[in-house]
Amino acid sequence: MAIVKMLKISLVGFEEDRDDIMKALMKTGALHFSDMELSDRGSGNGNGNKNGNGNENGNGNENGNGNENGNGSGNGSGNRSITAEYDSKLTRIKNVVTYLSVYSKAGKKFLASKRQMDFDEFVTIMDHERSLWKTVERVEAVTAELAALRNEENTANGILAALKPWESHALPLELNKTGKTFVKTGMITAGTVAEGFLNEMETAVPESSAEIIGSDKDKVYISVIYHRDSEREAAEVLRAHGFEPFKGFGLKGTAKNNILLIEEKLKRAKLRRDELAAEGSDEGLQKEKLKLEAFFDALQMERDRQAAAEKMIKTGRTFVARGWVPAPLAGKIEKLLAKKWECALEFTNPEEGENYPILLKNNSLVEPFEPVTELYSLPAPGKIDPNPYLAPFFFIFFGIMLSDAGYGIILALVAGVVLLKFKLKGMAGKFARLLLLGGISTFIWGVLFGGWFGNVTEVLSSGRFKIPPLWFNPLDDPMRMLIWSFVFGLLHLFTGMALKAKMLISEKKYLDALFDIGFWYILLVGLCLIAVGGGFATAGKYMAVAGAVLLVLTQGRGKKNIFAKFFGGLLSLYNITGYFSDVLSYSRLLALGLSTGVIAAVINMMGTFFGFSIPGIIFFSVVFVIGTVFNLIINTLGAYVHTSRLQYVEFFGKFYESGGKPYDPFRIKTKYVDFINDREEV
Repeated sequence: MAIVKMLKISLVGFEEDRDDIMKALMKTGALHFSDMELSDRGSGNGNGNKNGNGNENGNGNENGNGNENGNGSGNGSGNRSITAEYDSKLTRIKNVVTYLSVYSKAGKKFLASKRQMDFDEFVTIMDHERSLWKTVERVEAVTAELAALRNEENTANGILAALKPWESHALPLELNKTGKTFVKTGMITAGTVAEGFLNEMETAVPESSAEIIGSDKDKVYISVIYHRDSEREAAEVLRAHGFEPFKGFGLKGTAKNNILLIEEKLKRAKLRRDELAAEGSDEGLQKEKLKLEAFFDALQMERDRQAAAEKMIKTGRTFVARGWVPAPLAGKIEKLLAKKWECALEFTNPEEGENYPILLKNNSLVEPFEPVTELYSLPAPGKIDPNPYLAPFFFIFFGIMLSDAGYGIILALVAGVVLLKFKLKGMAGKFARLLLLGGISTFIWGVLFGGWFGNVTEVLSSGRFKIPPLWFNPLDDPMRMLIWSFVFGLLHLFTGMALKAKMLISEKKYLDALFDIGFWYILLVGLCLIAVGGGFATAGKYMAVAGAVLLVLTQGRGKKNIFAKFFGGLLSLYNITGYFSDVLSYSRLLALGLSTGVIAAVINMMGTFFGFSIPGIIFFSVVFVIGTVFNLIINTLGAYVHTSRLQYVEFFGKFYESGGKPYDPFRIKTKYVDFINDREEV
């Protein structure tokens, strides 16, 4: 099984049972709800009022604010406002948990698994809702005060930095004039020569007193006192030197006194921050954090139930829901609901062309490769799941591109430890298993090519010991590796073409499969035999000519007249350049495989710079470890990216039809806790 068969489900139940039914369906984690169309929302009979911001009449129209009534009723936007309220609450709780986590003694562990919790214990968390909100408000008050303190400190530090150059200035900051004088305090451009400015001011304004307070690379800080009658002359001198007045921030007293006051204020702010930090580390609050995490997940579940309710029709006494369920679970869900509630269920097959959600189901060896397809796009409904065919090629290509047995062992061990220790699920778990399989493939190809941390054994033994390859060393024979890269590429492309033929045959387009795939096979195989040479070349020539003639005769079949058909078929031969281009793309197998070995060899050579003395051994060890980690990370990333590229462009381009929407069932989704017994038996 690859793409799981989906059945459309229609559910009608009593409104009084809705919440219990929703909880049961959430625990099964099997039902993918569909949005009810606007035309569906006028299909029920019943009267009822609903507070909210929506009004729907029997024709299915939504407008205004008020009640729902008429022959059919729906949610309007009432539930949307409810989910928005839940989103706001969840944000508040998440912010509080994040803040408390900073002060947690356990800290935040990388790839930490969720906390295990008994589901029966979890459902009682809502009994403590009031006290938990008090905790939230308490921490929010702390974070608000911390934010205010940070703002005050930032402002104070800014003023402090501005006042520092004026610390030796004896005049009050607010002083700008006396009865007969003006006082100018400010900055002039740094290019000014201080003595020159003082002489110029004394010459132009004899009745003045100018003082240089200090300077830095940008400004010269000055204070000038002059008689009111000399204002024009003084202004001209100051303007000539780019004078910029010091505003003083509205402070009074000398700069030095204000600096002392601000420094004292900053000390008090730091003490208060330390007090608040101690409160965040409080053991009682840290215990409350664990409850808040469960509270977050409980509210998230309730929020999801409300969001699912938005997709339903509700009347005065009943509700109607529609969605999709995997066919193997349909009977069990029907049995579960019939056992506890009076409700009507209907299961139907999807209509032709209907866009049902896609659920992939593959064996344990293929499943780790599903993220490669999911990152591209899920297959369209009714089409082929590429993962069973993609998996062996991805496995082979990844290993060839990394191709070092030592690196393969490290990669497999790291991925295996991560899987065992952190019990990863979902996409993260699949990626970890993909890296595990990639490590195994890398080890296999490393043994075949003789790569063991590059040439480390040869370097350490001064050439006396070298682990020979079981097949050949691409560094010694790159042309041979290039040829094999093209061979693997042709097999990959031919598989994609075969899958296209399979799709056409399943759609009963037998002639299309023969004309568009079969004849290309004849031409391409013929060209390959010509390239092999020898006795195969003769047969290859006949096959290539036959394939070309058949393509010319059939590829223009959609045209209206005979000339258009002929020239359409003739022009189709130009597509041979596309196949050649695709085959050449597989030269990246050679390029990346060689880069891993070359970089490893360079690292080993650099490590022997100081020979094999004790300092040399220490130096080699450091260079080897750092270089190996760097090389492994960079080339693992490169192997993944370029192997994926070969799937997306060359392989998928031959047959894949994407565009499926993911199967996203209504289920328990948690951020912080996992449940020991959370699933309803289905």
